[in-house]
Amino acid sequence: MIALFVVIDYWGGIIMKQIRIIAILAVLCMILPLATYAQDHRHARSAELNIVNNTATQVTVSITTERYGKLDWPYAPGEVARPASKDSVILRVRGDDRIQIADWGTAYIRDVAVFSDGVWNLNIRQARRVMHGR
Repeated sequence: MIALFVVIDYWGGIIMKQIRIIAILAVLCMILPLATYAQDHRHARSAELNIVNNTATQVTVSITTERYGKLDWPYAPGEVARPASKDSVILRVRGDDRIQIADWGTAYIRDVAVFSDGVWNLNIRQARRVMHGR
């Protein structure tokens, strides 16, 4: 009789340990992808910004980032460039950084630029259409 309780307790303990391990693994399987997505969402789209001024006038582009603060650059008609910080480092921006072009208002970079091949590409004429709602 005592041997029967020992066997039941032994198998019951093993089953409870297995249930706990399975529960922990299930929680980890649900949390790890979310943590990875959050990290990728914040950092994966941090890239250089390529600006193309395809308008007939000179425009001033202002970018506000967490790292550099607010920086301004003038762009002549037809100019294609990648903005650099004050210490001549090519600027890396994220989609949630703000951009202002001339006096057309401000927008998020992700709303006016296209991310492709690891670079944010900003077309001034297209950005103006987006900022003016056309």
